[in-house]
Amino acid sequence: MLRDGNHVPILIIAGRVRVNGKIAELGQKADPATDKITVEGKPIAAVETLTYIALNKPRTILSTVEPERCPKPLDATFKLPGL
Repeated sequence: MLRDGNHVPILIIAGRVRVNGKIAELGQKADPATDKITVEGKPIAAVETLTYIALNKPRTILSTVEPERCPKPLDATFKLPGL
């Protein structure tokens, strides 16, 4: 619902958006990671955190779409929690 930026000001002016329980105002800044933001009483989705990994692939590791053919690049990395 909030992906279309044209509707957000309309919702704010109508008093349907709240930040930390208070009615939001146009121009007000809010951080979805730390502030509780609701639209029509429903919380907005939390911000997804992404993890990027840079890999200097050794020559012995081949990139292929055939998984059984050779080791995958991620097989050459150390284990990270959640991966």
